[in-house]
Amino acid sequence: MASLTRLSLITLLNSMSDGLLWRGLYFFTHDHPELRFSDVQNLLLAFSQGAVFTASALFAHRPARVLGERRLLVIALTGQLLCLCPMVIWPSQVPLLVTGAVAKSCLAGFTWPVIESLVCAGRSPTGAARAIGWFNVSWATGLPLSTALAGIVIESSTSGLFVCCAGFTLAGLLSAWPLSDPTHLPEHHPHRPDAQQLAHLRTLLIASRSLLFLGYLMLPILAALMPSVFEELGFSVAIATVLLAIMDLVRLITFVVMQNTARWHGHPSLLVMMAAVLPVGFFATLLGPAVAIVIIGEILFGVSEGVIYYSALYYAMVVENASVDAGGIHESLIGLGGLIGPLLGLGGEYLGTWTGSTAVGMGLGIGPVAVACGGVVIWSVCRLHRHRQRE
Repeated sequence: MASLTRLSLITLLNSMSDGLLWRGLYFFTHDHPELRFSDVQNLLLAFSQGAVFTASALFAHRPARVLGERRLLVIALTGQLLCLCPMVIWPSQVPLLVTGAVAKSCLAGFTWPVIESLVCAGRSPTGAARAIGWFNVSWATGLPLSTALAGIVIESSTSGLFVCCAGFTLAGLLSAWPLSDPTHLPEHHPHRPDAQQLAHLRTLLIASRSLLFLGYLMLPILAALMPSVFEELGFSVAIATVLLAIMDLVRLITFVVMQNTARWHGHPSLLVMMAAVLPVGFFATLLGPAVAIVIIGEILFGVSEGVIYYSALYYAMVVENASVDAGGIHESLIGLGGLIGPLLGLGGEYLGTWTGSTAVGMGLGIGPVAVACGGVVIWSVCRLHRHRQRE
């Protein structure tokens, strides 16, 4: 097993790099005097990034089997670094900017499933939960830092966003170079759950993955539209990115709490609660008329995102024995949310114009998906209850 310290460092560096491009980029395109992307253009950019991330994450297990996890990780990080070079030199050229951002997102789709596999491979369920905790804390630390950093570098330098992004990617590549391929537990290892436990956990995996998809469907909408929200509230880019980082900070705190307790393992009640809290946090953040309501929304959204992400990754890695495929499906659901979310956001914008109310428009655009995902959670809980009655 690779050192958790090294893997945590690699995770942090990659999170910083991706955070700058998945969060800070939309502030850059919205604020840069030569670009001035509209909300629709930012949503289309988010859609493109989500599309390629989804595809590459879904099929990451195939090249991982051929090349090995370590080699695929090194190749993907090297490719990301090459994608950033033109953006550093010509940051305001739209074709290079969009192509580079989309290409880096595609390669990031190969990167994250491999890192997740390296973190969990060869560990017992208890050990995997602890390792996932370190992984989550690492990447969740990187996001608020990179989001807050983005506003500072955007206001101070035209190419600063991409220089910092390239620097973190290079550091991640150098840290990943000494790694070796992991060894997974045999299927009949005593630390593996028995068939009945696996069936229980698999049902919880379905519930948590449905909410994971919903959460990451909402997240790119927030990323693309929050620059306009904070602008209307009268905040500069530097302050707006710091305020947006509150969401990521709350999620980080949630990860720390979940890492230090096992009481939630195997229990569906927390997922049921988050199915209600998640949409409330989303709409409060996006539609709050005052900064206090927006911040409350960010807190609710950050807590629910943290619980859902941790649960989905934990159940996936235990059920699928820390395979790259398990991480690939996990990340592809995140990417699928990033793919469909901007489309629903565009639909919500259109319906908001048509109805004369942004709240009604976004409710019509997002509401049906939220209800459907909540329905999956309820179905999962009912299924577990029926199984317990039979036992």
